[in-house]
Amino acid sequence: MPAHHNLTIRIPLPSMLPAEAVIEMLQSQSPVIRHQPLVTRYEKVPVPLKSVVDDDWFLETGFKIASYKIYEKVTVAPGVKTEISFPAVLQNIPNGLRSRAKAPAGVRVWSEWLVVPRPEERWPGEHSAGKLGGHVEGEYDLVETTRVETSRMLMPLVKGQMESAHRDMANKMLDEVAQRVGRAKM
Repeated sequence: MPAHHNLTIRIPLPSMLPAEAVIEMLQSQSPVIRHQPLVTRYEKVPVPLKSVVDDDWFLETGFKIASYKIYEKVTVAPGVKTEISFPAVLQNIPNGLRSRAKAPAGVRVWSEWLVVPRPEERWPGEHSAGKLGGHVEGEYDLVETTRVETSRMLMPLVKGQMESAHRDMANKMLDEVAQRVGRAKM
């Protein structure tokens, strides 16, 4: 029986980053792949239609679907790295992107990135007008929800690499949007 781990990352978007620009970046798809720290290269491949049609993860209301072969350099033991490759399918959806990846050794990952309105109160006592530490002016958040499934033996390794990689990736994607927005205003 495989083990499961869920990860949710919520990053407040500063008011200088328009929600539309972040959605556009997500739906261009390549930043979501290219900013993953373990990725060494990737290539577009034909979409495996049967596996997409048979998978409830993909939405009938979604649009552009693309498939990629992704290459990553992963740590298999302390001081030992190897390159792996695996298929990933990405689907643009309203306000974001969904992906499914099937890596070697039975590692499966489902991720969704959405730009959503920021809730009035995320934590008890915090309001959009309040000034708790870390408060960011803006109306939207980037929310990534990821579920990984693998063997119980591999889960500690996969979980650790995934959590640090996905946090780093989200920040790099937003930095890219900020650079684009900054150049557009010049």
